[in-house]
Order: sequence, then C-alpha cells, then structure tokens
Amino acid sequence: MFKFITTQEKLTELTPYFKDAQIKTKPSSKGTYVSFTALVMVVSADEIIERYKSLSHIEGLISL
Repeated sequence: MFKFITTQEKLTELTPYFKDAQIKTKPSSKGTYVSFTALVMVVSADEIIERYKSLSHIEGLISL
C-alpha cells in the first residue's frame, strides 16, 4: 500500500504511476489537499523503494 498527500493539481501527475493499482482518494476537510492511497501487490521491498524514488520529482508530494 502506498499513501500520499498532495494537491488536486498534482493528483493527475501521480495517478499514471499506479495504473496497476486500486486507488482511493479523499479530500481534506478544507479541500486544500487530497489523500491518495494505492493498493498494489509487490514482490520485494526493492519494488516499493523504486516506486517511491520514481515519484520523488513531484514537487509538494508528501509520502506516508
């Protein structure tokens, strides 16, 4: 499971990295941010680390 907090604008940049996932989003109470959860099956811890690294270029993305 991958969890992030981002803005609505950055959500479109994040979503293509999780085409193979079941995705859930939830807006914050003020609507400023969006909680993004992607459920993906991975085989190794290295896959998780690589996926997080591949997203490091997205400015303002908070990884949980």
